[in-house]
Amino acid sequence: MDLTKIQLFADDALIEETYRVGRTVHRPEKYSQPIIVPDRPWEGLGLFLWGTAMYDRDEGRFRMWYQTLSPLTDPGTKRFVCYAESRDGINWEKPNLGLVEFDGSRDNNIVVDPGGALDSPSVVYDPEDESSDRRYKMIYRAATAGTVGLYAAFSPDGVRWTLVPEPVAPGHGDRTNALFTRDLNGKFVVLTRKPKMMADYNTR
Repeated sequence: MDLTKIQLFADDALIEETYRVGRTVHRPEKYSQPIIVPDRPWEGLGLFLWGTAMYDRDEGRFRMWYQTLSPLTDPGTKRFVCYAESRDGINWEKPNLGLVEFDGSRDNNIVVDPGGALDSPSVVYDPEDESSDRRYKMIYRAATAGTVGLYAAFSPDGVRWTLVPEPVAPGHGDRTNALFTRDLNGKFVVLTRKPKMMADYNTR
């Protein structure tokens, strides 16, 4: 644990002693309206933060990677990972990145097109990676190579991504979250559903 950096004191694990100090947990207030809505054709039926939002201290902005929703029963439709950014966490912009073609145009904010099915893209930032092309890391569920499972992608800036063609965890489920901490021997931790979880659940 690097005690020279700002810490979130959610408990007393890092506190040696207190005197006349208390902790108060305030009830969160829900914002009155959605802060980001599906208003682009490639976003299909909606968008979900089965993805990641993080604050970039160097840039002084929030960054978001979110998933679009389309009915995969409709031939030709796709699901994408899209990118948005905000200065205050409330007002979000969807920049035209010119990276992925949709309906004959690259004027969109799509950063990853897995080719069809997609679920739960999760992004972590690793500024200490020796390779500058891998500072941003993404894991998501897809069937890009014909095998359903968790796939990985890497990026130098969080916008331009290189996809790993084969699944890194074949068969594993959706609703995935990736974590990264130097405290666990510098390893990634992925929280996801086990293979055939729903089938096992429905038989009980």
